[in-house]
Amino acid sequence: MEAKANVCIIGLGTIGFPTALHISKYHKVTGYDIDPKKVKAASDYFFATTEWSEIPESSVYVVCVNTWWRNGKADMSAVELVCQKIAETTTNHPLVSIESTVAVGECRRIYEDIFKKQINMANCPHRLWELGRLSPEDMKNYGVKQIRVLGAIDEESAKRAEEFYQSIQVPLKLVSPIETSEMSKIVENSYRHVEIAFAEEVALICEKRGLNFSAIREACNTLKRDKEGWQVQIMEVRDGIGGTCLPKDIEYLNSLGNPTELLKGAIETDKRYRRHLQ
Repeated sequence: MEAKANVCIIGLGTIGFPTALHISKYHKVTGYDIDPKKVKAASDYFFATTEWSEIPESSVYVVCVNTWWRNGKADMSAVELVCQKIAETTTNHPLVSIESTVAVGECRRIYEDIFKKQINMANCPHRLWELGRLSPEDMKNYGVKQIRVLGAIDEESAKRAEEFYQSIQVPLKLVSPIETSEMSKIVENSYRHVEIAFAEEVALICEKRGLNFSAIREACNTLKRDKEGWQVQIMEVRDGIGGTCLPKDIEYLNSLGNPTELLKGAIETDKRYRRHLQ
């Protein structure tokens, strides 16, 4: 792709702002968000606006808006809304990369129903840890610039997306079809949720039996089989599984099951653990 492309980052929150900041090292960035406070904070680093009409036509749009689990189903309304804005205003066949966590099949539906197949579409889910928990050293390993899973709607989209992410020095694991990348993100977070819920269950059992969970966790975690490539790694337990990602994404995965008793158990275990702490 061109050396200095116009790239629009949509959503300047926990994920979008560091993403835009990173991309601004390599391309001309415009940031968009409906929250004036986020726009004001980002404006110290690159041009940002709450007005869609002020965004220059871009060759790449990176979607980093929120998605939710509401009323027993996945809510993709924010992603759909911004993609509709792109579809109504762009004329140059851009690359649209959705980094937001979406339900399986969402990218293809947006490509067909909203964009009418007139753009290039990619899905490259973020793996960024919450910034408040990262040291400067951690940012090197867990920030924007880490290996990411990339899926695309077709070969042309895959080529453009690969060129874009290579231009910002983000290493990639290429997958196909695009639903593979969508699924990989919710599986990753669901796996993490189950790990933590298991630790919560053990902690509850230990408390009931008058045993020290921390001591048992430390003892178990000495089991490592480096040659075989596995180990026991029981998670810490804190104040329950919070945040916006893990609780939402395990519901996405659970909704695909038939039924998924393990995932339902993990969800209920965390609820029970958090009630216990109250």
